Amino acid sequence: MNTQQVEQMTGISRQNIRYYEKEGLLSPKRDEGNGYRIYSREDVEILKRVKMLRMLGMQLDVIRSVLHGEESLEEAVVRQRERLLEHQKQLKAAADMCEKIRRMGEKDLDVDACLEQMEAMERQGGMFARFRDDYKKAAEWEDKKEFSFYVDANIKTKEEILRSVWEYGQTHGMELQKVHGREEALFLADGQMYRAACLRLRPRERGKEEETKRRALIVCRRCTREKRTGRMRFLQAVHIVLRNIRRQKKRSALQVLVCMAAVCFGMLYQDNIDGSRQQLAELDEIYTVSGEVWNYNGSMNSGLRIAGKYADALRESPYLGEMEEKVDLNAVLLGEQEEVPAQAAGINCLAAGELEPGDVTWEDEGESLDGTWCVMDKTFMEKRGLDLGDQVTAEISGYQEDEMAVVLLTVPLCTVKLEIAGYADLAAEDVLCPLSEARQWFDDGGVEYMPSRMRFEIKDAGKLNAFKKEMDEAGFMEVTAGFGATGIYKGNALVVDDRAYVEAARSIEKNIQFLMAFYPLVLALMMVTGYIVSCLVMQDRRMELAVMRALGTGRRRVFFQIFSEHVLMAAAGCACGALVCLAAGTGSPGAFFRVAGAFLLCYSAGACVSLAVAGRFSVIAALMGKE
Repeated sequence: MNTQQVEQMTGISRQNIRYYEKEGLLSPKRDEGNGYRIYSREDVEILKRVKMLRMLGMQLDVIRSVLHGEESLEEAVVRQRERLLEHQKQLKAAADMCEKIRRMGEKDLDVDACLEQMEAMERQGGMFARFRDDYKKAAEWEDKKEFSFYVDANIKTKEEILRSVWEYGQTHGMELQKVHGREEALFLADGQMYRAACLRLRPRERGKEEETKRRALIVCRRCTREKRTGRMRFLQAVHIVLRNIRRQKKRSALQVLVCMAAVCFGMLYQDNIDGSRQQLAELDEIYTVSGEVWNYNGSMNSGLRIAGKYADALRESPYLGEMEEKVDLNAVLLGEQEEVPAQAAGINCLAAGELEPGDVTWEDEGESLDGTWCVMDKTFMEKRGLDLGDQVTAEISGYQEDEMAVVLLTVPLCTVKLEIAGYADLAAEDVLCPLSEARQWFDDGGVEYMPSRMRFEIKDAGKLNAFKKEMDEAGFMEVTAGFGATGIYKGNALVVDDRAYVEAARSIEKNIQFLMAFYPLVLALMMVTGYIVSCLVMQDRRMELAVMRALGTGRRRVFFQIFSEHVLMAAAGCACGALVCLAAGTGSPGAFFRVAGAFLLCYSAGACVSLAVAGRFSVIAALMGKE
C-alpha cells in the first residue's frame, strides 16, 4: 500500500504519518526502483494502534516503549487512566471555581481569596506534597529568621556592629541597607528589617605569644513577626532540630554509634536469654518422653495384672498422648475334629501388638480396631488350613492371680465367633482381637478386667513434674530392683524414660540462671552508659544554651529543642543497632523494644538532668567562660 491508501484506511494525515516515522514508531519499506514507501498491513495496524493511544492522550515516548516491547500495553493504559482521573479532578475543581465566580458576580468578586484558593488547589498533590511544601516554607522562614557570625575584635558601639555586619554581607553576597535614626543597630536585608546585637565571649589565645583578644558573636535577628499556626510552629521546630544535627555532624555521629553499640550489646544478651528459653520450650518436640507400667521389683513389664484404679488414672490423665494397652487371653479354637489351644491378646492399636500398619495383610482395606474380628499369625493359619474371611469359634479365658499372688490361673469368660480379618507374623501371640471386644468378654464372664501391659507417651514434656505428681497421688510406686517375689504380677509401678530430656533441660536451665544472674548488671550498665553519655554530650553545649538564652529564647523552648535533638539521635542509634542485629539474624522485635525502651528512658533522664543543671548557670558567666 502507498501513503494515500494508508491515509484512507487509518484516517491519519500524510504529515502525521511522516512524523510518526520520524519519531521511530514505524519503519515502512521502500521501493527499490523509485524509493517510494511501501506500507504493509502490519504498518497499518501499528498506525491504528498509535491513533487509538493518542486519542487516549498518551504521550509519544510511552507509545514508543509499548510498540518496542519495553512496557506492556496493560501497564501503560493503567498509568494513563490514573493521569486522566487526576486531570479529571483538576478539571472538576476548575469547573466548580467557575461556578463559584459566576454566583459571586463581578461586584462581589474577591480576587485575592479566589487566587489563594486556586493556588492551594494547584499545590495539592497528596498529604505528603502538602507537608513537604509546608516544611519548605517553615525552613525558609526559619533560615532567614536570624544569622550569626564570630568576630575577633572588641566590639562596643552600634557603628562597629554595623561595620562588622557590612563586611559579613559583602563576603556572603548579601544586599544590605542601613536604617538611620535609631539607637539600635538596624539594617535591611532583602527588604526585611533586622536587628544586630553583640555578645562578648571569653578571651581567645593566639599563638605562642599568648596574645589575647576579645571575641564577639554578632547575632542578627529579623524584627518582623509572622503569624504562625500550630502546624507551622511544629515544622519550624523540626527544621531547627534537623539543622542542628547536621551542623554538629561529629557529635551526632558519636551519639548514634554509642547508642547503636549499647543496643546491639543489649539485644545480643537478651537474644541469648530468649534463645535458651525457646530451646527449653521446644525440648518436648526434640525429645519423646515415654513410660510404661512395671511390677514393683522391676522384673516384668508385660503379662501383668494392672488394677483398675491404675489403668483409669493413666487413661484419664490429661498429660498423656498415645496409649498402648494390651490384655493377655487364652483361647481354644473349637473344630469338628479337634480343639486347638492358642495364645490370644486384646489390643487397642497395632503398636500394642508390636506391629506396624504395613505388617498386616487385611481382607478389606481400612479395617479399624472395632468389631468381632481377629488377626492371626500367618504360620498358625497355614497349619490349620484357615484363610481370610473364615469364621472360627473360640472359648476365651482370662488370667487371674491366686490367693498368694504368686501364679496366674485361667478363668473362663465366654465363647465367641471371630472372623479372620487379617494375618501377620506375630511374635508372641497366635490371635489378636480388638481391646473393646476383650473388655466386653470380661464383663460377660463377670471377671474384673485388668490390662496386662500399658505403654504411653507424654504430650508435653514440660509438664513432666505435674504428671509424676498426679501418678504419685494415684498410688503408683517406684521400681525397687530385686525386691521380693510375692505379687510379681501386680502392675503397680511406673517407669518413665526421661533421662535425656531431664539432662538437656537442666543444662539449659543452668545457662538461663547464669544469664539472668548477670542480667541486672548488664541492664544497669546500659542504663548508666546512656545516662553518662547524655550528660557528657550536654556538657559541650553549655555555650550554645547560653547564647540561645541571651538572645531571648525561653527556657521551655531551649529545653525541648535540645532535648528533642538528643532523644532523636539516641532513637536513630537504637534503630540502627536493631537493624544490624536483625540483619545478622540475632535478636527479635520484642527484645528490641525492651532493650531500647530501657536505654532511651535512661538516656532521656540524663538529658533532662543535664539540661536542668545547665539552666541553673548564669548566662553571662557562661558567655564569659567562668562556668
